[in-house]
Amino acid sequence: MIERPKHEQFRKDRRSKHKRVHDGHQNPHSHPTQANLPALRKQILRIASETFDEMDDDSEPPQSPPPAPCTPPYPPPPPEEDEPKITNLEQPDQNITSQDIVDMTNNLHHALKESHNKLESLFQKTTTVLVTQHSTRR
Repeated sequence: MIERPKHEQFRKDRRSKHKRVHDGHQNPHSHPTQANLPALRKQILRIASETFDEMDDDSEPPQSPPPAPCTPPYPPPPPEEDEPKITNLEQPDQNITSQDIVDMTNNLHHALKESHNKLESLFQKTTTVLVTQHSTRR
């Protein structure tokens, strides 16, 4: 018998241990096809919208309302009566104190933190969905 080099023996052994399926089915280790991408996008968008809905339902109302995002589908919140409306800072009849500026800054800071928390939660859920789908395809 002719002795083969080790790298050829390895290939032969590897082929004998692992069956390859060539019946037209997709390899479970491959990446999602273009046909699967719209379904994945829809699922990610659905989870994202559910996440924001859940967070809006579960969150405790802050002392003053955070500014609403300016992107659809969220309409701007109605102005509250106990907050003064600031339309133009250059009007002489409006007296804005340093405390007003501190309050506005604190409100913006709170809204930014809340937005970041929602984004982190959305990122975690999206990652979980993608990892789960990837591991079920193996």
